[in-house]
Amino acid sequence: MTQETGWTHDCYVHAKTGRAFDGVSACDIAIMREALSRKDLAATYDNRGVMLGPFAVLVYL
Repeated sequence: MTQETGWTHDCYVHAKTGRAFDGVSACDIAIMREALSRKDLAATYDNRGVMLGPFAVLVYL
């Protein structure tokens, strides 16, 4: 993580603390609106996936 402010940081913090409800939205906004390096973009997608993982089971039930 290269910055400590903004949607990307919020996404990271939510993924780290397990707060998926707000975190997925923060990740989506970061992906759409922030100018991210390839590394930070990949990390943001990864963090988003970590938070969406537990919900994947719900989609297929």
